Amino acid sequence: MACPYGYTGTNEFTNIDETSHINGHSTPNNVQSMNEEGLTYGDHLQINKLFSCLTMQSSLAGNPVPDEHFFITIHQTFELWFRQINFDIDQVRNFLNNKTVNEESQLQIVCLLDRVVKVLNLLIMQIQVLETMSPLDFCEFRKYLKSASAYQSLQFRLLENKFGVLPEQRVHYNAQNYKNNFKGEDLEKLDQAEQDTSLFMLIQIWLENIYKENCHKGFWIEYLNGIDRYLADIKKDMEKPCLNDLEKQRNFEAFEKIKQNFDFITSEPINGNANKKEQHLSYDAIRGALMINFNRNQVKFSQAYLILKYLMDMDSLLQKWRCMFKKKWISQG
Repeated sequence: MACPYGYTGTNEFTNIDETSHINGHSTPNNVQSMNEEGLTYGDHLQINKLFSCLTMQSSLAGNPVPDEHFFITIHQTFELWFRQINFDIDQVRNFLNNKTVNEESQLQIVCLLDRVVKVLNLLIMQIQVLETMSPLDFCEFRKYLKSASAYQSLQFRLLENKFGVLPEQRVHYNAQNYKNNFKGEDLEKLDQAEQDTSLFMLIQIWLENIYKENCHKGFWIEYLNGIDRYLADIKKDMEKPCLNDLEKQRNFEAFEKIKQNFDFITSEPINGNANKKEQHLSYDAIRGALMINFNRNQVKFSQAYLILKYLMDMDSLLQKWRCMFKKKWISQG
């Protein structure tokens, strides 16, 4: 399949005006005739093999249900996109798994994460397409699927492991370890994904390095002073004589919550260990993330800020997709 700009695949561009005539139609010289031997669109994408993978269990049972064809198409598409996300996340991890993540690498990471975010948005839209099939439509062929379940998706489990979901953080499905649904090569892939350095850990190391490389500029001291000034202003407003006792009590409770939130971020853990149940990032990684956020308009930190933005988008979209997917299948019974 020729590039529309005449790219030949040999780092050279042809003149798009240089054409030959095939069956009375003008075509670029570097496009082969369909009668000549060469790689075709169908060959490249293995379309026939792809379509042969769509086997309806209801048809095999002699009672074909048309909606099963739609169901399979949707879920096979999910799996293909999950595989692509895994592929792109592997590239991101390779870029991060270096002592120095330079600007060129950061730009590549931004492009890859941008793609992942767009794919996740597409998957959410795909749930809406899936909803055109009603629960009753699904029930017509569910009995033919037996014990098959979306919880057995290898690509999604690999994705969770690569993102950094720990075994102890998982909720057991049917009171079983998620690995019980896999065996052989698939199980080996899951074990390897658990052992490899996750995206979360690589991001943490990267943020720590950013903070260590820039901490001499006094950012943290300035940040703490800014918090003190902010809290002092709030406290001053709380002490206004025009407030009654109930208003003062409410303001005091609100003030304490705000102060606790800042203490959570700024309180250095004892002996360098994070003993906070809710805190996952290390202390220096949090400092690095804050440094990037407050200096995002500087060229040095602009790409890093986009990386953090896309990571937060990914987290939000994945949660939204899971919620929509789970809600859909709960409604299916």
